[in-house]
Amino acid sequence: MTNKTKIWYLGYCIALLLFLLILFTDFPIQADLALGVLSSSIFAVSYTSLVHEKMLKQDKDYRINLSDERLIAIKEKTGNTANLINTAFLGIAAVFFLGMGYIIPAVILGIFLLIQPVILIVISNCLEKKM
Repeated sequence: MTNKTKIWYLGYCIALLLFLLILFTDFPIQADLALGVLSSSIFAVSYTSLVHEKMLKQDKDYRINLSDERLIAIKEKTGNTANLINTAFLGIAAVFFLGMGYIIPAVILGIFLLIQPVILIVISNCLEKKM
């Protein structure tokens, strides 16, 4: 078992701890809701990553499909398109919040919109150095 795999099992433990925290504490309902979403997200990411690792080891076709250049290009194009759509939705939400008088959520979304291209450039540079 590799260290990478062990980390995903740690995700199961963290998700369980968060779930127990919800059950045995008296946080407000909003905090319980946020902890529930966080717990289920951590569980889902851990499960998906473990299944991916298992498929890489056991299924030869799965391994070949992951390295197929055409599929990689399709995934990149899909990711770029999804990023563009998400950026547009964030902008629309920021304008909507401003129009409704919710200044703090609008400012937070505006900050996300400004940080997103920086993150994109940093990740792009890291991937170029890696390849």
